[in-house]
Amino acid sequence: MARGFKCKQFFVAHDLCAMKVSTDSLILGSWASTEGTQQVLDVGCGSGILSLMMCQRSAQDAKILAIDVDPHAVEQTQINASNSRWANRIDVRHCELAALTHPQLADTIICNPPYFTNTNVGNAEHLAQSVSRQTARHQGSLSSQDLFFHTARLSSSKTRLSCLYPTPQRETVLTHARQYGWQLSRELMVFNHRGARSHVSAFEFSRQAVTATKETLIIKNEQNAYTDEYKTLCKDFYLAF
Repeated sequence: MARGFKCKQFFVAHDLCAMKVSTDSLILGSWASTEGTQQVLDVGCGSGILSLMMCQRSAQDAKILAIDVDPHAVEQTQINASNSRWANRIDVRHCELAALTHPQLADTIICNPPYFTNTNVGNAEHLAQSVSRQTARHQGSLSSQDLFFHTARLSSSKTRLSCLYPTPQRETVLTHARQYGWQLSRELMVFNHRGARSHVSAFEFSRQAVTATKETLIIKNEQNAYTDEYKTLCKDFYLAF
């Protein structure tokens, strides 16, 4: 069997693509709003984990458009989609976000974007990675400004955008979002352990000004076991939950 991650309703192989199934993706896919969703755009689909999670959580007639610039990721998502119960709901394309045209509006956009910055280029970890993995992890392939600009171009007044970035980049991310008319509606600060610094935050943006809700999530407790709050969030996917 191909290497991957088994969820309650699907299996995600990740042997072909650069980015493997991660805790970040499982948090984002479990947390993103799906109420009223009919058309989802998954930007930088990687293994297809977010597309499959959105299929499971949205209405049975909701459609997913998954895109990636990496042909291996596109192939991986196509395989995972075809092996799932939702094969007829997921359209996978090899293209850049900039190549999508206005008629392809989505009411829900989800993205676990690359967030390495130029300061990471050339270090030992970066040099040890394949070109595909460098592209998948490095902002040069999709900066936060590019993400917010192009998703704004493809959005309607009711579109929601859910994404995840390192918490230290929070202010930059919010500035870039506002620059293109995205308003923060929800935020989830994620902590590995109680007392640790938040390493990533999930954000939900809308096209209309609202009062943002802010939450926190601690992944593991003092015994290094998953917390009840993490189990509750991800219970529809983890076999052990």
